[in-house]
Amino acid sequence: MHPFAISIPVCRSVLSQPSRSVLWRASSCQLRVALQTRVRHDGRDGKPTNPSVPRKSPAIASARKVYFPPKTEDQGTPTTEAYAINENHQQREGPTPRVQFLRPAVFVLSLSTGMYCLCAYLEARKQVKEAARGYVPRPQFFYPAAEPQDVIAQTWKDLKPIGKLTIGSIAILGAVHLSKYVAYSVWANMWHIPAMNRNYQFLSHIFVHSGPPHLLFNMYAFYQFVPQLGDAPLFEGNANHMAAFLLSAGVLAGYAQHLIGVFKRGASFTRYALTPAGGASGALFAAFGAYCFQFPDRQVGIILLPFYFDAIQFLPFVMAFDIWGLTFGFKSLNLGHGAHLGGACIGIAYSAFDGNNKIWKPLVRFFRNRLEKKRSS
Repeated sequence: MHPFAISIPVCRSVLSQPSRSVLWRASSCQLRVALQTRVRHDGRDGKPTNPSVPRKSPAIASARKVYFPPKTEDQGTPTTEAYAINENHQQREGPTPRVQFLRPAVFVLSLSTGMYCLCAYLEARKQVKEAARGYVPRPQFFYPAAEPQDVIAQTWKDLKPIGKLTIGSIAILGAVHLSKYVAYSVWANMWHIPAMNRNYQFLSHIFVHSGPPHLLFNMYAFYQFVPQLGDAPLFEGNANHMAAFLLSAGVLAGYAQHLIGVFKRGASFTRYALTPAGGASGALFAAFGAYCFQFPDRQVGIILLPFYFDAIQFLPFVMAFDIWGLTFGFKSLNLGHGAHLGGACIGIAYSAFDGNNKIWKPLVRFFRNRLEKKRSS
């Protein structure tokens, strides 16, 4: 058993869909979807044909927005699911929401490529600057710090680049979660909702979480996996490489969750189109997949269970769990199985095909040669 054995509930790592009581606040919740009221859809601007039947108003719909009525004491918290799963109501309100798949695919591939190129350029520029000034690692001297801020600064300075990336990522996730108390509308629009057809949400949804348990678990997973994976031969302690991998994997895994709408029909498709998804689970499952291939003999487990498994043996059970959830679903669990499965496949493929030597290093070498030619000219 490895001394750094990990015990985390991989199977329940992320709630990629928010709880009903957290995300949808009635006073400000709005989804941009192509739904119309039946009166407008039929081309009539007056009263309904049968005035004796009172009009129900679970939502006041317009051509571009759907507003949910304010919450009252005797009503539950309105959610997108309350609107989406009622098939009869959906038929009364208008056509099925239109969700795009081709344009997001082009955007996701372009964004992932761009992030890898940007991080590779930053790494190449760093190497060129170090070579130009004759970089030599300086010995570290430790002096007693008189002030707390000096201790913090020295501790941060002594961290490895991967450690700084890990702590920085955790801090960003926490700051974004707290931003909902300051700028709720901005935070709410960061969730990925397929019916909104907003491509930027494939990136922004990585940083939002439904509540403290969701956030704390992802922080814990980051702390457990990222530092160890960063020191593996796949990343060689390179923080820029790890950042490019995590961001790209999160975006691609988000599209994998988006793509499951191709296989849904009717009320199930409407529910999918209006259900928000978010969380860093796609990136974390990609890290977990790569971790299992880089350290196949290390021990992983589930919290509260007294036994552990070899990482390479535990990975198939995790993927089988998500395949079952994606195919048949779990009534008591609200997980993004598509993002989990897609992220795990990305991590496995990147490790198996040696992305470090076949993708990252050639890309860094390309930008470094360009920068050196520009400097010498």
